[in-house]
Amino acid sequence: MDINEILRFLQEQIHSVIVATVDENHLPVTCAADIMDYDDKGIYILTAKGKNFYNRLKTSKYLSLTGMKGKDTMSRVAVSLAGKVKEIGTSKLSELLEKNPYMYEIYRTEESRIALSVFCIYEFHGELFDLSKKPIKRFSFRSENKRTRILRIGYMQRLRKMHIGLSSKMYCYCRKSTYKTGKLLALRKLSYDMPYQSDKKELSMEQTERRKRLIKYLLEERNETISIPSDEGSQKRLLRALLNVRPPMPVSAEFLSLQDEYLTERKYERGIADVKNLVYSDGISLFKGDITTLNADVIVNAANSAMLGCFCPNHNCIDNAIHTFAGVQVRLDCNDIMKGTEAENGEVIVTKAYNLPSKFIFHTVGPIVYGRVTKENKSDLAKCYLNCLAKADEMNLKSIAFCCISTGVFGYPKEEAALLAVKVVREYKEQTASDIKVIFDVFTEEDYELYRRILGKNR
Repeated sequence: MDINEILRFLQEQIHSVIVATVDENHLPVTCAADIMDYDDKGIYILTAKGKNFYNRLKTSKYLSLTGMKGKDTMSRVAVSLAGKVKEIGTSKLSELLEKNPYMYEIYRTEESRIALSVFCIYEFHGELFDLSKKPIKRFSFRSENKRTRILRIGYMQRLRKMHIGLSSKMYCYCRKSTYKTGKLLALRKLSYDMPYQSDKKELSMEQTERRKRLIKYLLEERNETISIPSDEGSQKRLLRALLNVRPPMPVSAEFLSLQDEYLTERKYERGIADVKNLVYSDGISLFKGDITTLNADVIVNAANSAMLGCFCPNHNCIDNAIHTFAGVQVRLDCNDIMKGTEAENGEVIVTKAYNLPSKFIFHTVGPIVYGRVTKENKSDLAKCYLNCLAKADEMNLKSIAFCCISTGVFGYPKEEAALLAVKVVREYKEQTASDIKVIFDVFTEEDYELYRRILGKNR
């Protein structure tokens, strides 16, 4: 039984499922939902804006669901899965309504259907449990994302190099076999669920080795000798700290190659947020999450006047995160641009994004507020947004993601900064007729609710 058969059974035979999410207090909540459809991008469900279920899906990154079919316990077939969830808005709404015409009985008017929004469940894994079979049948499955497909194709190419020469019929047969020979063991890696597990283990080992080598290089560079921690979390923190404090000095091609391999894999591990899937109103959207995961053409970094990134080990500022996950090349580029000078408030410099999903990084310096906000503070903050927007249009970029400039350690009051940012962006777009997509990126629930209120509660 392959994954398409399982999803078809889930959509056509089960259809109604129980979905589990968490509320704002991180407590589990369940509700019923219907499986509207599925394709190679994921599984689709519907709900209406304003519902508690919608709000939980909107703010959550994950969900799980279970559905069953059968008259009694020993005749039931159950499908359970867990995965990531994202809102895609109305792009597939009409298609899903036509495929599920009973929805017109639930939402009878055009006005009521306007509130509907589509969510996609993706990068999921699950299990089908069939109690009606003797012996009882159990099938594990996992969705195939872009990364997994690349890996699977890679395995196929390697197998061909081994002169296995398999046909599609042979492949289907071998997947059901007992995998006793060396060739069949290799073929096992091509299944939907098994290759992910084996590849994940292999990649984890490779990442561990890369991480240790990077740490060793950076320690030797500093003429320091310490024992490398054994656990993954401590290794990641140590590597980040060493990258944070590294000055903008020359680095070997070997190190850059190793670093880029490591950070590329980290990019896939952390996930990529596609700006095309965000909901826009007048070309503006709100995203709650890590700006370093957004694939906008450019992301904006709230930098300091030196423009060299945060040197505080493992600091949780956006400047630190961007430099960490982009790579040491960003600090080197900034150093080449600045040449030891300091930037003025509102000034913007441009670097490539290197190992981030975005193409470019705009580094801008926001004002530092001491006490009450002054006219100069307001002017300087407005310059940050205006100069970034103008630079993006000058470079013919299609999307730009702003962080909350100056609201951290720089002390600009959050609400005043948000009101100004939205005002400046809206006026710029109106006055220039710019069609650039603008994303306000926030990380905390407080900032999300603040921007949501300012932009309009309909988003």
